[in-house]
Amino acid sequence: MKNLSAVIAVVMLGAASANALAENNWYVDFALASGGDDLAEVEVEYIGGDTGDVDITAGGGFSFAAGRSFDLSENGPWEGYVSLGYKSDGVFAISGDNASFDRFPIDAMAFYRLGKFKIGGGVTYELNPELDLDDTGLGSFDFDNALGVMAQFDWVVSDSVAIGLRYTAIDYEVPPSIMK
Repeated sequence: MKNLSAVIAVVMLGAASANALAENNWYVDFALASGGDDLAEVEVEYIGGDTGDVDITAGGGFSFAAGRSFDLSENGPWEGYVSLGYKSDGVFAISGDNASFDRFPIDAMAFYRLGKFKIGGGVTYELNPELDLDDTGLGSFDFDNALGVMAQFDWVVSDSVAIGLRYTAIDYEVPPSIMK
Protein backbone atom coordinates (compact mmCIF):
# COMPACT_ATOMS: atom_id res chain seq x y z
CA MET A 1 0.00 0.00 0.00
CA LYS A 2 1.25 3.44 -0.88
CA ASN A 3 2.16 5.83 1.99
CA LEU A 4 2.87 9.52 2.15
CA SER A 5 6.46 10.01 3.19
CA ALA A 6 7.03 11.02 6.79
CA VAL A 7 5.60 14.40 7.64
CA ILE A 8 8.10 16.70 9.25
CA ALA A 9 6.75 19.78 10.98
CA VAL A 10 8.58 22.50 12.81
CA VAL A 11 6.21 24.20 15.20
CA MET A 12 6.58 27.51 16.96
CA LEU A 13 4.74 26.85 20.20
CA GLY A 14 3.51 29.35 22.73
CA ALA A 15 2.08 27.58 25.74
CA ALA A 16 0.12 30.00 27.87
CA SER A 17 -2.21 29.50 30.77
CA ALA A 18 -4.00 31.78 33.19
CA ASN A 19 -2.96 31.56 36.84
CA ALA A 20 -6.17 29.67 37.68
CA LEU A 21 -5.38 27.09 35.00
CA ALA A 22 -1.73 26.82 36.10
CA GLU A 23 -2.71 26.17 39.73
CA ASN A 24 -4.73 23.17 38.59
CA ASN A 25 -2.06 21.98 36.12
CA TRP A 26 -4.24 22.73 33.08
CA TYR A 27 -2.67 24.39 30.06
CA VAL A 28 -3.46 25.59 26.57
CA ASP A 29 -1.12 25.94 23.63
CA PHE A 30 -1.21 27.62 20.25
CA ALA A 31 1.16 26.80 17.41
CA LEU A 32 2.06 27.71 13.86
CA ALA A 33 3.59 24.92 11.81
CA SER A 34 5.51 24.55 8.59
CA GLY A 35 6.61 21.49 6.67
CA GLY A 36 5.35 18.13 5.57
CA ASP A 37 4.42 16.64 2.23
CA ASP A 38 2.24 18.58 -0.21
CA LEU A 39 -1.27 17.11 -0.16
CA ALA A 40 -3.01 19.43 -2.60
CA GLU A 41 -2.44 22.51 -4.71
CA VAL A 42 -5.32 24.98 -4.85
CA GLU A 43 -5.62 27.90 -7.25
CA VAL A 44 -6.73 31.05 -5.45
CA GLU A 45 -7.86 34.42 -6.72
CA TYR A 46 -6.36 37.40 -4.94
CA ILE A 47 -7.96 40.82 -4.54
CA GLY A 48 -7.33 42.58 -7.84
CA GLY A 49 -7.95 39.47 -9.93
CA ASP A 50 -4.48 37.87 -9.84
CA THR A 51 -4.39 34.10 -9.33
CA GLY A 52 -1.81 31.81 -7.82
CA ASP A 53 -1.34 28.30 -6.51
CA VAL A 54 -1.22 27.60 -2.77
CA ASP A 55 -0.14 24.25 -1.30
CA ILE A 56 -1.84 22.43 1.55
CA THR A 57 0.74 20.42 3.47
CA ALA A 58 0.46 17.52 5.88
CA GLY A 59 2.45 19.37 8.56
CA GLY A 60 1.68 23.03 8.04
CA GLY A 61 -0.94 25.40 9.34
CA PHE A 62 -2.00 26.14 12.88
CA SER A 63 -3.01 24.17 15.94
CA PHE A 64 -4.37 24.66 19.40
CA ALA A 65 -4.71 22.21 22.26
CA ALA A 66 -5.75 21.94 25.89
CA GLY A 67 -4.27 19.50 28.32
CA ARG A 68 -2.93 18.68 31.71
CA SER A 69 0.61 18.73 33.05
CA PHE A 70 1.91 16.64 35.93
CA ASP A 71 5.15 15.85 37.76
CA LEU A 72 6.79 12.59 36.77
CA SER A 73 9.28 12.76 39.65
CA GLU A 74 8.66 14.08 43.17
CA ASN A 75 9.95 17.67 43.02
CA GLY A 76 12.34 16.51 40.31
CA PRO A 77 13.09 17.74 36.82
CA TRP A 78 10.71 15.37 34.97
CA GLU A 79 7.29 16.63 33.77
CA GLY A 80 4.57 15.03 31.68
CA TYR A 81 1.89 16.52 29.43
CA VAL A 82 -1.20 15.09 27.77
CA SER A 83 -3.50 17.10 25.50
CA LEU A 84 -6.27 16.98 22.93
CA GLY A 85 -6.13 19.48 20.10
CA TYR A 86 -7.10 20.54 16.61
CA LYS A 87 -4.68 21.00 13.65
CA SER A 88 -5.48 22.49 10.27
CA ASP A 89 -3.76 23.66 7.12
CA GLY A 90 -6.01 25.28 4.59
CA VAL A 91 -6.72 27.71 1.81
CA PHE A 92 -9.64 30.09 2.21
CA ALA A 93 -10.03 32.00 -1.06
CA ILE A 94 -12.38 34.82 -2.03
CA SER A 95 -13.22 32.77 -5.11
CA GLY A 96 -14.83 30.19 -2.81
CA ASP A 97 -12.31 27.46 -3.64
CA ASN A 98 -11.62 26.56 -0.02
CA ALA A 99 -9.67 23.48 0.97
CA SER A 100 -8.26 22.11 4.21
CA PHE A 101 -6.46 19.25 5.92
CA ASP A 102 -7.86 18.84 9.46
CA ARG A 103 -7.19 16.40 12.29
CA PHE A 104 -7.51 16.03 16.07
CA PRO A 105 -4.23 15.07 17.80
CA ILE A 106 -3.92 13.42 21.19
CA ASP A 107 -0.39 14.17 22.44
CA ALA A 108 1.60 12.67 25.33
CA MET A 109 5.07 14.04 26.10
CA ALA A 110 7.70 13.82 28.83
CA PHE A 111 10.07 16.73 29.49
CA TYR A 112 13.32 17.14 31.40
CA ARG A 113 13.64 20.64 32.85
CA LEU A 114 17.04 22.37 32.80
CA GLY A 115 16.48 25.70 34.55
CA LYS A 116 14.74 27.96 32.01
CA PHE A 117 14.74 25.24 29.32
CA LYS A 118 12.89 21.97 28.78
CA ILE A 119 13.65 19.18 26.34
CA GLY A 120 11.23 16.37 25.69
CA GLY A 121 9.74 13.75 23.46
CA GLY A 122 6.57 11.81 23.06
CA VAL A 123 3.89 10.46 20.80
CA THR A 124 0.94 11.90 18.93
CA TYR A 125 -2.11 10.02 17.70
CA GLU A 126 -4.05 12.00 15.13
CA LEU A 127 -7.74 11.23 14.85
CA ASN A 128 -9.90 11.67 11.75
CA PRO A 129 -7.39 13.23 9.32
CA GLU A 130 -9.46 14.62 6.43
CA LEU A 131 -8.43 16.37 3.24
CA ASP A 132 -11.46 18.46 2.23
CA LEU A 133 -11.36 19.60 -1.41
CA ASP A 134 -15.14 19.71 -1.89
CA ASP A 135 -15.21 23.41 -2.84
CA THR A 136 -12.64 22.77 -5.58
CA GLY A 137 -14.74 19.95 -7.05
CA LEU A 138 -12.18 17.26 -6.15
CA GLY A 139 -14.03 15.70 -3.21
CA SER A 140 -13.12 14.85 0.35
CA PHE A 141 -10.66 12.17 1.49
CA ASP A 142 -10.54 10.50 4.92
CA PHE A 143 -7.17 9.19 6.06
CA ASP A 144 -6.64 6.49 8.66
CA ASN A 145 -5.83 7.62 12.19
CA ALA A 146 -2.05 8.03 12.42
CA LEU A 147 0.60 7.51 15.10
CA GLY A 148 3.71 9.70 15.15
CA VAL A 149 6.61 10.79 17.34
CA MET A 150 7.57 14.26 18.55
CA ALA A 151 10.59 16.02 20.00
CA GLN A 152 10.35 19.46 21.55
CA PHE A 153 12.64 22.14 23.01
CA ASP A 154 11.09 24.93 25.12
CA TRP A 155 12.30 28.16 26.65
CA VAL A 156 10.33 28.74 29.85
CA VAL A 157 9.58 32.48 29.91
CA SER A 158 7.59 32.38 33.18
CA ASP A 159 5.54 29.95 35.27
CA SER A 160 2.70 30.27 32.78
CA VAL A 161 4.41 30.86 29.39
CA ALA A 162 6.82 28.76 27.32
CA ILE A 163 7.96 29.20 23.72
CA GLY A 164 9.50 26.35 21.79
CA LEU A 165 10.16 24.34 18.68
CA ARG A 166 8.56 20.98 17.94
CA TYR A 167 9.55 18.33 15.43
CA THR A 168 6.87 15.81 14.44
CA ALA A 169 7.33 12.74 12.25
CA ILE A 170 4.17 10.92 11.17
CA ASP A 171 2.98 8.78 8.23
CA TYR A 172 -0.55 9.06 6.88
CA GLU A 173 -2.05 6.15 4.97
CA VAL A 174 -3.12 7.31 1.52
CA PRO A 175 -6.80 6.51 1.01
CA PRO A 176 -7.50 4.11 -1.88
CA SER A 177 -9.67 6.79 -3.51
CA ILE A 178 -6.57 9.01 -3.97
CA MET A 179 -4.42 6.19 -5.36
CA LYS A 180 -6.55 5.78 -8.50
